[in-house]
Amino acid sequence: MKRIPLPTVAALLLAVAVQGCARAHRAPEIDTGPEERLHRALLALDRRDYVAAAAELEWLQENHRASRLGHQAYLLLAAVELDPRNPDRSPDALAALAAADLATPARARWSVPISEALYLIALELGAQPPEVPGPKGSADPEQLAPAPLPLPELGRPPLVAKIAELRQERDSLVERIQRLEQDLARREAELARKEQELERIRKILRP
Repeated sequence: MKRIPLPTVAALLLAVAVQGCARAHRAPEIDTGPEERLHRALLALDRRDYVAAAAELEWLQENHRASRLGHQAYLLLAAVELDPRNPDRSPDALAALAAADLATPARARWSVPISEALYLIALELGAQPPEVPGPKGSADPEQLAPAPLPLPELGRPPLVAKIAELRQERDSLVERIQRLEQDLARREAELARKEQELERIRKILRP
């Protein structure tokens, strides 16, 4: 029987020991299940990390739209776009989010009035009506997807338009007041010069 050299045996034992340590110290795999994603999103919102929260919530809504978690993700995403503390909040993103919920066959019945209200709030804040694609066709002609709900309308100019109009009126009034003040200053200066001239004439005519 051929004997294995001692250095070779030592090298094999060292390799096995290194592999064992690697297995023992391997980092545990991160649970990326939907519940864990929702938990991470809430933690991100607690620390005002809106970008990280939105990434988790968008994944949940995309992959679990018709479930309880998908509905929660939808409402939390709307909160992200509404939160005044979010420097990147976007009325356009909020309008697109609400419009997509009204257009999807997986929408929940209770979410319809919420989505309509969120959509109108986005329009009030200056969002442009988004283009929402129609429902995808089904391979089975007898299984037709529910038609998307029509998007609600404000029926009047949005609040931001009214604010812009009021600001324009304010600026116009400020300019008018400034012109009136300048005209008044010129008239007062002219009156002062005339009074000085009259006083000079009185002194000349005085015996």
